[in-house]
Amino acid sequence: GACCDSGSGLYRGEGSSCAYNSSVTGTCTAAHRCVQVCTANVAERCHGSAVTYVDSCGAWGGVVDDCALPASDGANRTCVEQAGTASCAEEAPACTGEYSFACRANDGVRVDASCGLVATLVQCGSDQTCEATASGVACRARAPCDDAPGTISCGTRCVDPLSSRTDCGGCGRACSETQQCVQGACAPIPGCNVVCDSNAQCGAGEVCVYAGDCTLSQCQAVNVLAQDAAGVANLTEALTQAGLVQVAVTIQGPVLTYTLTNLGPAPVANVTVTSTIGKVVAAHASGLVVSGASYAVLQEDPVLRFSVPQLATTKRFTVTADHTLDASYVNLIVNDVTYDATGDLLGAWNATKEALTIGLNSEYDGNQTTFHLTLTPSKTLGGLSVPLEIPKCLAQKAAQLQLNGDYHVVQDDPLIVWQFDRLDAPSEITFSVPKNVSDDCAATI
Repeated sequence: GACCDSGSGLYRGEGSSCAYNSSVTGTCTAAHRCVQVCTANVAERCHGSAVTYVDSCGAWGGVVDDCALPASDGANRTCVEQAGTASCAEEAPACTGEYSFACRANDGVRVDASCGLVATLVQCGSDQTCEATASGVACRARAPCDDAPGTISCGTRCVDPLSSRTDCGGCGRACSETQQCVQGACAPIPGCNVVCDSNAQCGAGEVCVYAGDCTLSQCQAVNVLAQDAAGVANLTEALTQAGLVQVAVTIQGPVLTYTLTNLGPAPVANVTVTSTIGKVVAAHASGLVVSGASYAVLQEDPVLRFSVPQLATTKRFTVTADHTLDASYVNLIVNDVTYDATGDLLGAWNATKEALTIGLNSEYDGNQTTFHLTLTPSKTLGGLSVPLEIPKCLAQKAAQLQLNGDYHVVQDDPLIVWQFDRLDAPSEITFSVPKNVSDDCAATI
């Protein structure tokens, strides 16, 4: 937004100047939010019977002179506005009724341009905002972006459509990395020289870092990771202890969808899922319809056991209740998984290792470090699992990471596995953490 420098792509520092909207200057907070800066006592206006200060944001300040009080000679006074300021006039002005309407703070006023008399017509409440037209003033219900003049509401955000790169001229109209938003239209950033905006612009054995940035984008040689035997063995053991087969349940309408995922490098056999289902889902097992898997009723309570003879990668099946289910009911389902993994897992992974080169590059943009894992196969690989153990110096918990792709959080320690049904060309996995990660820490991945 306004606190991101379009030239460098980096956040401006706290206290830096920013465009609050197309006509108002603001300042950047520590959270990179542009807030309006109000200057006190920039003008004097009539507020009721008194000459009152108003700040640059339109809020009322202190009283300068109360025209309801008589002059020193006892003459009555009236607050009038002329030549852009307010004063107390001792003589009643002659008015011809040349009215205009305006909102001041949350008051709706009528100004007679012929004589400067100001009348307050409406005073809007705290849950309302004043709206002026050529024919009058009115109070309407407050909208989300009323406190940010010149902005529009795009989802949960208030954006200036004249300067926002993500919503230039309207919600969702994003400018490219090499463009800025000028008066609601995307225009080239002067002096912008983007080397690459994706890996497609780089040569073999290179990865695009700071993609699309005008000054920092570059094609960087892939830093190939050493997949030593001890590391592969340790990951195999960690993943085996955590559980090679993961089960997830989702609810939509009356249907529960079970997804079984084999995170290992080879098929597993005799997979069973014993599922204890909450009674709000179904009072009895006879009220459920299973599709896509063999099963047995262990208890009418209900407890069901599903069987899959062999699981190569992913298996889905459904259980349908006789009524619509709340999505929160998924927390009332407890699953216990067993399987036979008698194959040579370490051997299977070592075989994959020989056919797959993994590179690791990173970039820090002043706010977060993004890692690029480049996967380059020497032959077509099917049902590929890529486990990654994240060092504690990088993240204590998986929730601290921004992950992309088809991934599974196996352990919150964190241990992450990415999966590919088929890999026959170079591909990339990215993940990021909101801090600057040292080279020494990155070297332990």
